[in-house]
Amino acid sequence: MLSNEVVEAVKANMFNIYAVSHIDEGIEILTGIKAGNRLKSGGFSRGSIKDKVNRRLLELAKPLMQRKTDAKENSKRKRVKNRRIFKLQIKEPARRAGSFLS
Repeated sequence: MLSNEVVEAVKANMFNIYAVSHIDEGIEILTGIKAGNRLKSGGFSRGSIKDKVNRRLLELAKPLMQRKTDAKENSKRKRVKNRRIFKLQIKEPARRAGSFLS
């Protein structure tokens, strides 16, 4: 299957070939750190590659989530402001049709 050149390079310890059945095995071989398992809490085993990736993604997502929260608050403020204007308009005394003629 492998060319003689590759076989000779492996014999000379120029590199190694590993057979893996799942990507997690490859991650562990390449990094020397456990890939990690999903916990019941939704996170991953502490210190694992998946835990580190998850933490980094959450860190990168914080500004985006903050913008979304800010946009919702701004939208809510506008609605409240519009409601106040509407309430002020309702509270004004109603004019009678003939009162301006007097």
